[in-house]
Amino acid sequence: MNKNENPFQEAKQLLHPIKNRPDNEPNRDFVHELQNSLKREKSKKKYRLQLIPVFATASVLLIFTIFILSSNLWGESADQVEKVYAISENSKLTLVDTFDYGSEDNQIGLYYEGMNETLPVTVSSFDVSGGTVYILDEARSRVVIKSSDGETTTFSIRHNEIVLGGLEDILVTNNGEIYILDSSDKMVYQYNYNGEMIEKYDLSNMDLFFPDALIELNNNEIAVSQRQEQFVSLTTLDLIASEEVPFHFEQVNRKEQTLQLRDEEKGIRLFSSFGIGNRAVIDLKEEHVLYSQTVNPPIMESISETHLYAFNREGDIVGGIRIPEENFMGTPESVQKFIKTDGSSIFLLIPEKEHVALYEVTLGKNYESFVEEQLEQVNIGFEIETFGEPLPELEEELNILFQNGLIEYGNEQSLNGVAIDENGTVVIDFKDFLAPSPASAQAQHLFEVLKSVTFEKFSNIQQIYFQFDGSFSAWCYWLESTEEPWKRTDALRDSLQGHLTEKTADVFKDMENLNWEGIATHVHEEKGLIFSFYANLGSYDSYEVKFTKSEVANLGEDTRSYIWGDGFDEKSFEYTPKDYVNSYLLKGYYSKEVLDYSVITYNEAAYVSGGIINTIHEHYPEAIYVDYFAPAPEGDDDKFHHWQALRFVYEEVEGEWYLIAIVRDVFNP
Repeated sequence: MNKNENPFQEAKQLLHPIKNRPDNEPNRDFVHELQNSLKREKSKKKYRLQLIPVFATASVLLIFTIFILSSNLWGESADQVEKVYAISENSKLTLVDTFDYGSEDNQIGLYYEGMNETLPVTVSSFDVSGGTVYILDEARSRVVIKSSDGETTTFSIRHNEIVLGGLEDILVTNNGEIYILDSSDKMVYQYNYNGEMIEKYDLSNMDLFFPDALIELNNNEIAVSQRQEQFVSLTTLDLIASEEVPFHFEQVNRKEQTLQLRDEEKGIRLFSSFGIGNRAVIDLKEEHVLYSQTVNPPIMESISETHLYAFNREGDIVGGIRIPEENFMGTPESVQKFIKTDGSSIFLLIPEKEHVALYEVTLGKNYESFVEEQLEQVNIGFEIETFGEPLPELEEELNILFQNGLIEYGNEQSLNGVAIDENGTVVIDFKDFLAPSPASAQAQHLFEVLKSVTFEKFSNIQQIYFQFDGSFSAWCYWLESTEEPWKRTDALRDSLQGHLTEKTADVFKDMENLNWEGIATHVHEEKGLIFSFYANLGSYDSYEVKFTKSEVANLGEDTRSYIWGDGFDEKSFEYTPKDYVNSYLLKGYYSKEVLDYSVITYNEAAYVSGGIINTIHEHYPEAIYVDYFAPAPEGDDDKFHHWQALRFVYEEVEGEWYLIAIVRDVFNP
């Protein structure tokens, strides 16, 4: 409606056809347009109505009359229309509007980040309410508003612009209030319809909560969520119990989840044979649940596909559409922020290369999916039924492992089959364990068990491809390993890895307990043990203290101070062996707290520092080391340098591996 148009006059125009032809039944397009007009009028602000109260009241009454009449004429009220989403035979996207990039008021900001300026920063989310589109322009830190009559307005967001990339989501309530989520500062800003800030909500004191979306609950309460797994009320700044939110997800395994709706006994089963990635409930209606799901096939190649589905309350998919992620300038982390609803209409916003495009979504009984076709092009795997010849003896050995519980994954029905070809290549095909990826120690144990019944018992086996349901790629993805078969030589190497990893665990435990005699049992009589203060072991400018085997055994009684190293401020670190271990090996140099060496790697550093270079292999080319790494605290940029590593270095002497050095690595500017 034009700003200067009399609302009473518009109502008269709407009523004119029925006045002249009372027997004339309005068509559906007319009724839908009228209902949408009502929604838009409902969402407009009170101050607009107060300008002309008499005419406004009259127009509302007249429009309400025609609304009731039109609803009864074909048996559907507006509420009934909004119980479901329209489902067509085929899905489609219909272009509604476009927004150019630029610096004008009615344009959207765009710039690029990254080393090669390939990461676009532009729109981060949007919302639609009463036909008005609200775009969160992250590039220019503002909200762009385009009304249903084409008028564009904007307002700036007052937040910490020093930290880029924080404007995460926007939500517009039924009464026109606008909420903006800034995930970097963990703040929510509340604005009125004029772009004036009403309130700020500080979430920074909520530990281990990382908000990424806004949601309006049934009671008009505004909440922020983390992956729709935790919800925090803006009113109380407290976590909301799962039974008090409209829905929650329950993890079954990496391929299956359950969407549990409040007040519904039976949940909706969510399943994908490719594995479920990001998922989100977009909207809930009386008869439909609107839900987006991204699938990530278990392979090293970056393949994903997102669909928007409508479920009925029985959990059946009644319609869907593939979201064309290839049209986005950069694939968004959360596609659901670009899918919003307005009444029974669904909209998709895509920051395309030419402009930002707004589409209306039509769900269909038929919809595209290309992920299986893409997967076939890159997946590596073997058909167990046609590969080589069956190897029942090995199959029996593997079944015994499952029966005895020596394989901690799967069960006695997990083995699909075993086959071997004339070259000694074996394929062992399991049913998917549906378990999280194993930690390094668990993986090592698994391979030790598998090695005991393969290479050690069958001399004709030269290499092995393990796979899940015909996919070697899926096995490697689960193990987080390269797509290379396990060879007989690898098994021997892995055996050494297990031996040195276990030996290092004993050394570290002895070090924690200051059991110097225990450490000495791993030291060679002639080589002794070196303590290197920095990573550059063996270099001319390294700081090293060396002890013989017998000296190591007696360090518990040694009260002398040694200079273990110098700092960049020329300060000498002079301590007794006991104090050096407690203060600089077990505790962090910067934090002064006991470290959690949670990452263990074999013969390679878990983290490569830009400071002093790791020179172990340069000066000890035959050595092998086990790296204990304590990462910096997550979520605290000021403590990025609070990491530390210990490297336990071994050399072989006459078939036995001895500890020759303990190397400390820390952040060095």
